[in-house]
Amino acid sequence: MKYIGFFAALLIFSLMVSCKSDSTNTSGSNIVKKDATKDFINIGVEDLGDLIANKKDLVILDVRTYDERKNGAIDGNISIDFYSNSFVESLNKLDKKVPYLVYCKSGGRSAKAAKMMKTAGIDYVYNLKGGYSAYADLTNK
Repeated sequence: MKYIGFFAALLIFSLMVSCKSDSTNTSGSNIVKKDATKDFINIGVEDLGDLIANKKDLVILDVRTYDERKNGAIDGNISIDFYSNSFVESLNKLDKKVPYLVYCKSGGRSAKAAKMMKTAGIDYVYNLKGGYSAYADLTNK
């Protein structure tokens, strides 16, 4: 009988933990987390329009090199070269209270940059999965 009580308590605990770790918002949007201040948020290019429409103060940050940017960019971006010697210094100068969408060529550097931005104290950081390559593929169809 005491085993039944133990397993019931274990089941209840497991349910509580799994419900608590759910980080998606149940409001219908799959691009916003309940507590976006803990991690950066990966979004796909299919959600980019919604993000831009819903976050009027969104800053789009391109972390590609100058040569990569010659091939095109998302309109309205600011750029800080990830490989620049002053990259971290430039991140530290950003307004920490506005949301940022960060992207690179394919999503790897921007994920690293997004993590650095969170470490620098920026509250809301979105990383574009697939980077500019995915964006260009979608917009050129």
